[in-house]
Amino acid sequence: MGRKVFETFREITHIEAEQGMTAMDLGIRESSIDLNIEINKVDNGRKTIIDFP
Repeated sequence: MGRKVFETFREITHIEAEQGMTAMDLGIRESSIDLNIEINKVDNGRKTIIDFP
């Protein structure tokens, strides 16, 4: 499940490199939320950080 979430974030944000960071607006109906997505390479795989500024 976690691997699928990680790959989905990479596809949505278009982060092609091993590491990267981007801002994203997630709209649901008439409201939206700002997110900062960061993907890092770590020793045993990758780490995705979702920050709510």
